[in-house]
Amino acid sequence: MDFDEYMDMNDEDAVNLGDDMNEGETKVQETDPTPAQSETQAAPVPAHRRKRRLTSAAWEGFVPVGVGSDGKERGECIYCQARLVIGTKTHGTNHLLRHLAKCPKAPKKTDRPPYDHKIDREMTSEIIIYHDLPFRYVEYEKVRARNLYLNPDCKPISRQTAASDVYKRYLVEKEKLKEVFANHHGRVCFTSDLWVSRATMTGYICLTASFIDASWILHSRILAFLDMNCAHTGEELARVVLECLTDWGLEKKVFSITLDNASNNDSMQRNLNGQLQMIGGSGLVCDGKFFHVRCCAHILNLIVKEGLLLANDLLNDIRESVRYVKASPQRRNAFSACAEREKVKPGAGLSLDIKTRWNSTYDMLVRALRYRKAFESMETF
Repeated sequence: MDFDEYMDMNDEDAVNLGDDMNEGETKVQETDPTPAQSETQAAPVPAHRRKRRLTSAAWEGFVPVGVGSDGKERGECIYCQARLVIGTKTHGTNHLLRHLAKCPKAPKKTDRPPYDHKIDREMTSEIIIYHDLPFRYVEYEKVRARNLYLNPDCKPISRQTAASDVYKRYLVEKEKLKEVFANHHGRVCFTSDLWVSRATMTGYICLTASFIDASWILHSRILAFLDMNCAHTGEELARVVLECLTDWGLEKKVFSITLDNASNNDSMQRNLNGQLQMIGGSGLVCDGKFFHVRCCAHILNLIVKEGLLLANDLLNDIRESVRYVKASPQRRNAFSACAEREKVKPGAGLSLDIKTRWNSTYDMLVRALRYRKAFESMETF
């Protein structure tokens, strides 16, 4: 092998070649073994050594295709099907790497863009919003460790910075939604709800807008989620809602507002109706005749609750029976044994209802009826 062929080999192939040379030297020694070696040799030397695994990056773009008519082994480029000699003992793999670098059909490696702290903060705020994560997410030890592993240039931020970025994102999205409402030529329906948190005794009000766009697609957007530090009177509620409508530029595009049957909501809609009528422009449709819409779900809940009062004693018995079974692991195991003995089909277990949610009472009754024989069997268990 001449000097040019030797210089065209990479380190891996040089090692292979060295092994081949050592193998030849070993065979020479084996032809003339010493007496001690001949006595201690227990097994014959294998005729062929195991072929080394090809680890060069060149083999990611070339595959062997066999020996050609000239007796030389060749490999084919998987991108342009060009065939080159691949004898590692004589040619190495550098010429294969040069071909892959110049191959017009081979995919080019794109350089990774430099780290941008601004983009990182924008993506972090989007993660917090999309997955409803707390602001302290950015201060989690393992999250920071992973970020530094992915990019050592990553700069960690505090929860205060994360909250500020989320609020900035809110302002950006708010302007986009304002533009949508400005270009919307139809009316908008609103839904409002008011409640008091038992933990903090703080009142909250939520205002939601629903509208159909030009493509007849229904959209629903939360416009405000505010704490009500003032008195929850109809006048104050009307003032807060009107300020929100004015802020979004929707005071002249109101069609209706849906409220529950609380007395302060009745007072609020009357005050708001009069104020919207006095605003210049188109005002309300049909002089506000269809402005107030009572919540059907709330009305249905009240109707069902009144109906359930007729069977209040029976419901209490079933509720206490379910509570008795779920009170301890021993009772649950005993109830499961009774259900298995009565051949009750397995399914969802017993459920305890919430008195203010009639649908949970319905689920409790359905499951209790399925396990009726298990309850009867448990009396004699």
